[in-house]
Amino acid sequence: EPGKRYDNKLILRTNFYNIVKDAKNILEIGLNGGHSMAIFLLSNPKLQVLSFDIAMHPYVEPVAQYYRNKYDFEFVKGDSLKTVKTHRDDVKYDVIHIDGGHHAECVKSDLINCKKFAHKDTFMIFDDTNAPVIANILQEYCNNGFIKEIDYLKYGLKECFFHKIFKYIL
Repeated sequence: EPGKRYDNKLILRTNFYNIVKDAKNILEIGLNGGHSMAIFLLSNPKLQVLSFDIAMHPYVEPVAQYYRNKYDFEFVKGDSLKTVKTHRDDVKYDVIHIDGGHHAECVKSDLINCKKFAHKDTFMIFDDTNAPVIANILQEYCNNGFIKEIDYLKYGLKECFFHKIFKYIL
């Protein structure tokens, strides 16, 4: 129903805002039109950002350039199957936001390759968990102890139809 969808989009935006307001940095896979990033940077303009995107759409690079001009924003263009795996990992991130490809290989690759960027308190937000392929893979990785879904109430967050929030088991 339309009302429920709107309520969940509001929860999504509120979770995004609250997760990054006290964070130092964020890694994102899937900049696209920059809508999630807008919320992150409105919440915390001092955020240091590392953003990966395959840049299939002509608007992605101008969006990245806009953020580069205004914020501490590093953009890596290319397929996350390659770019995330080979990117330097000397920095650990307070928040990792994965909103990339939806096919199983990409979901697993992004999930696995982002772990090297996490510290014990990193929030890992996985978007589009309403897609069965993504939901099933995340459940599998919870079951095998790779990630654990957070206790939303403990962090003042709410469960959402469109994303789930995890911590990597380090």
